[in-house]
Amino acid sequence: MKKILLLFLTGMALVSSVFSQSKKGNTLSVSLGPAFPIGKFASKDFSDESSGFAKPGGAVSLSFTKFLSENFGVTLNAQAQHNPMDVHALESGFGKSLIGYPAWDFDKRSWLYGAVLFGGTGQFAIDKKNKFMLMTKAMAGIAFAKSPGMAGKSINGTALASVEQNKVSAAGFTYSAGAGINYSINKFVFLTSALTYNGTNKMTYKDVKTVITSVQGTPGSPDYQAQQSMTTIDGKQTISSVNLLFGIGFRF
Repeated sequence: MKKILLLFLTGMALVSSVFSQSKKGNTLSVSLGPAFPIGKFASKDFSDESSGFAKPGGAVSLSFTKFLSENFGVTLNAQAQHNPMDVHALESGFGKSLIGYPAWDFDKRSWLYGAVLFGGTGQFAIDKKNKFMLMTKAMAGIAFAKSPGMAGKSINGTALASVEQNKVSAAGFTYSAGAGINYSINKFVFLTSALTYNGTNKMTYKDVKTVITSVQGTPGSPDYQAQQSMTTIDGKQTISSVNLLFGIGFRF
């Protein structure tokens, strides 16, 4: 975590230096749109501990760009994203793995993700009037994420089972690359669209506690049984997605 914080502070110092020295123009834009999980983050493999069970969600992005020349500049970006957990896949997985408890009901939960990134931006005119601009970006930075945890139960006659897992936060390294089209409404306002890939390293979620409880029979009866198991581990998870964003920007 100390190395990540040092990298972040160094990047912020570089951003401040570059932004204060250049006078080629600025843009500020905000965009939002769907975020489609990919890779292990989207995997529904119940037997794989690195599966994220993430479903498509939403993302928002705020970018400030200082152009150092007509075609190239540097960008400071802040983004946030949420992806619901696929509870139906979890319910199916637990129903197949725990004998005697075929039907499960899990609470709806979501992955939460935020990041601050710094990198380069390129812009290239597509038409002669410079109304349409091809935009490219490549950035890296620090990411913060929060796991959704779990809360589910199964009732089968007089038998009951439950699973609970706490939510845990983590920090790590993130990177992003993408391209899009900007359309100028006038000298100061433009519309923006972009298709971006976002990824992180395998972030560590410390002290993930999972409690599984099962109860069979009626309390006080001879066949009554109650069991509980608890495990605490450090989980690891990458977050990766392809985001389609649309928004508005301003030049000044």
